[in-house]
Amino acid sequence: GAGALPTQALRSMRKVCTLPTFRGYLEAVYDEKKGQEVIRFVEHVTGALSVWKMPKEGKQYVIGADVAEGLAKGDYSSADVLDKETGEQVAHWHGHIDPDLFGSDVLANLGWYFNGAEVAVERNNHGLTTIVALKNAGYTNLFRSVQVDERTNKERVKLGWLTTRQSKRILIDEIRQRVRERSVAVNAVETIDECLTFVRLSDGSTAAQEGCYDDRVISLGIALQALVHHPYTKPHKRRALPDNQPDLITGY
Repeated sequence: GAGALPTQALRSMRKVCTLPTFRGYLEAVYDEKKGQEVIRFVEHVTGALSVWKMPKEGKQYVIGADVAEGLAKGDYSSADVLDKETGEQVAHWHGHIDPDLFGSDVLANLGWYFNGAEVAVERNNHGLTTIVALKNAGYTNLFRSVQVDERTNKERVKLGWLTTRQSKRILIDEIRQRVRERSVAVNAVETIDECLTFVRLSDGSTAAQEGCYDDRVISLGIALQALVHHPYTKPHKRRALPDNQPDLITGY
């Protein structure tokens, strides 16, 4: 099939892709001074986590996740961390892992490390297992989508992103528009390469061409959907009060 995403724009973006600044993994360790667990980054040459920009205090992030079965020779699980303000891909996780461990050991740590980022998980198939594991790990900032019950015609709020034939079109259209307008900055050349082999089939649907993968395309698209539904909001700064004027909130 023909490319489903703007080929020329993608090729231009590929030229400016860079190697990650850091590569490794995240682990939870007990900090005696703070008296609690903290998430730290451990550099390792074969780590599944690539980081271009470390989290900054006050920055807002979203994470999009595509969940695979976890088989060593099967599809990959993939997660993208985007800077809410700039739309830049600042980190990317990619590898084989069981769906429950993807939630508890990867996404939860990734979310906490990036300032409590909103985590959007594709809830199809094994994604439900990942969402449950995230909740059991104590992670609460999860993306919620509104779905209409076909029997009752009532709206229901559910955790995660459900990919259907209709919602996938919305997801791919958003990637297409942002690539064309350069309102997303992709640093991973592997993500661009999967976008270039993501094609439109004869029945109008989209998928990776034979022998290729699309997990990076889907995780990027889900992260962008989280941005669409919960865009960047500029932090509110309280005005300085004149001397001797009481604060209306505290009374002092």
